[in-house]
Amino acid sequence: MEDHLCNVRVGVRVRPLSNTELAADSRQVISYPGRDVISIGDGKGDKSFTFDHVFPTQMSQQELYDGTAAPMLQSFFDGYNVTILAYGQTGSGKTFTMGSECGASDDHQGLIPRFVEEIFARVAAPTIESCPPRDENSAVVCNPLFADSHETAQQPKAVGAAPIVTVSFLEIYGEDIFDLLQEPDSDGKATNLQLREESGAVSVVGLMEVPINESREAMETLRSGTRHRTTASTLMNTVSSRSHAVFTITLTQRLFGEAYGEDGQEVVSKLSFVDLAGSERLKRTGAEGQRMKEGIQINKGLLALGNVINALADEEALKKKEKVHVGYRESKLTRLLQDALGGNSQTLFLACVSPAEVNISETLSTLRYANRARNIQNKPVKNTDPLTEELRKLQELNNVLKLELVKEHFHVTSEAAIESSDLEALLDREDVKAYMEGLSQRLNCGGNNDFKALTSLAQLPHGQSTAMGAAPSNASFAMPLGSTASSAAASVASAHRVSLAHFQKRQSQAVYQHQHQSASAATGPDDVAVDKEASSVPCDETLDPENDISMVRS
Repeated sequence: MEDHLCNVRVGVRVRPLSNTELAADSRQVISYPGRDVISIGDGKGDKSFTFDHVFPTQMSQQELYDGTAAPMLQSFFDGYNVTILAYGQTGSGKTFTMGSECGASDDHQGLIPRFVEEIFARVAAPTIESCPPRDENSAVVCNPLFADSHETAQQPKAVGAAPIVTVSFLEIYGEDIFDLLQEPDSDGKATNLQLREESGAVSVVGLMEVPINESREAMETLRSGTRHRTTASTLMNTVSSRSHAVFTITLTQRLFGEAYGEDGQEVVSKLSFVDLAGSERLKRTGAEGQRMKEGIQINKGLLALGNVINALADEEALKKKEKVHVGYRESKLTRLLQDALGGNSQTLFLACVSPAEVNISETLSTLRYANRARNIQNKPVKNTDPLTEELRKLQELNNVLKLELVKEHFHVTSEAAIESSDLEALLDREDVKAYMEGLSQRLNCGGNNDFKALTSLAQLPHGQSTAMGAAPSNASFAMPLGSTASSAAASVASAHRVSLAHFQKRQSQAVYQHQHQSASAATGPDDVAVDKEASSVPCDETLDPENDISMVRS
């Protein structure tokens, strides 16, 4: 699938009035004038917002999951990164919505337990050789409950090996990053982990990834990490999270099928749940001492996140397609969320709000915050090895060009749609095999006359013509059937040499960059001065199809 832009999806979750708000006789100031529309105000000059999802107070946890899970879970299995963020003021129900507290009954389970259960239901399901992938590049282990039996029988084989699932759990406390799955040392202190950026991707050095075989293990791991998370009581929340938490599920699959080659292709995707600490007003929380310092750090991180959202959602810059500076490095939080906001991820931004009049100012601020996030555009890509993916595409192009050459040489007509069985029969014919073997020998025989030799070979006599159908409609690289066989042969020879040379050039660049990054990691990021001119492999971007065969052989 080609890379494509997609906007961050934004939903709003409205919690019921709390016991404190009911005791204070605080009335509700939120209404729902239309589908996915929310209005806030006292009835005079109300402010309305439209979002991708609006979940009112009566919406159950199961209904919330059903409204968000289906498209995101499928993207996760298709090899794309997925991120779900929960944002809102303290006490607005973020942790309850995400389900990271792990103590809820089945009806009150949040998003994380429900996603985990569904993920392992799919992983444990029998692999279906004919299971229909979502697009031409997808091939996943499918749950038979979600496959239509009639359509399934018509799909080609695309078999996935048993996936590997790992989980990690971290918290950002102030500007420190701690692994919640690692036990503190003998002094009760946890190790402060560092961030590292390689090839545009940000990772946490030393973060533990725990292999998981079933949903029960995943929930036990989540429960263990939650016990280490920093919480405290304030006037607005008796169990207030004092840190941002990120729970990540990593799925590694090896896909097999005609599109993935004999050895298959590895796809690694991540599903991240981000439970942000709530924004606070110190006057209302009554925080003092360490709690006050924590609140200041929380607001500082959320301010940096707001600046990132404002930069990415700048409407004027988006219309003019101008590049703007995005301050990802202002905090550890924004650096970790670099992919989720404006990067390689499909993202759902869940704004959790209170309907009480006493919180109207914070709720309005949260809704404005979420409304700006709708303008953010991400560019999710399938997480495969780029060199392997490019080689696969070149092999597909090579096969299509070979097919067009055979059709031209053996006078395959376009009177009717060609059947796959007829296509296989054509390529298995002895005269076709001999013809293609001759082409291959001429291509690899050496000398400066290979290009002319291929052209002349295409004009050799052949057997009786075969009337068959046209190429499949998805052969987008096919040449016009009216072209001569000699031009078809020339195109195959040229495209074959140029594409292989281009692939070798990209491969040498990747090897050089990997060596350079290894050297940088060994000496530390601050000890290496990168010379831009020296950090690229010199190469000639223009390849001459007549003279570049020596490059291919080398």
